Amino acid sequence: MANIGKAIETPASVVLAYSARVKKNGNRYMVTFRDLENVFTEGESLEEAIFNAREALDGVLASMLKHGLDIPAPTATRKGEYEIPVGLEISAPLSLYLIRKQRNLTMAQVAAALGVSYQRYQSIEKPGANITAKTLQAAAAAMGAVVELKIKPVRALKAANV
Repeated sequence: MANIGKAIETPASVVLAYSARVKKNGNRYMVTFRDLENVFTEGESLEEAIFNAREALDGVLASMLKHGLDIPAPTATRKGEYEIPVGLEISAPLSLYLIRKQRNLTMAQVAAALGVSYQRYQSIEKPGANITAKTLQAAAAAMGAVVELKIKPVRALKAANV
């Protein structure tokens, strides 16, 4: 397996959480995402709005991956915004997609580096691919990246720097 990301000095890194703005509108909480204008939702309580935001984010990202649409990388959370993590089912294909885009690589280049067909690699970047940890690590390594897993305790909902 070739490492096509080896010559790149910038480390590949992707944080999979998108920043959301929550505004109270009457007796409802409206949620929008700065990096993804087509994702929005609401809830009767802040907790419900954040829960709905996670579902909406995952649904839109899965659809964008499935249809090969351009997905912006998440930007840093600003004061007053909430960090909404991407769901586990979307994380692996989205991480590979974002690293590949960050490295300016095509699917064909990554497939060749992995020694698999273009169609096989294309399926790895689709939601629901159910890829193994070994395949994920190999794809990341081919692009000069490593896979890290973090499990964090759930904290009370709090906007950044409030």
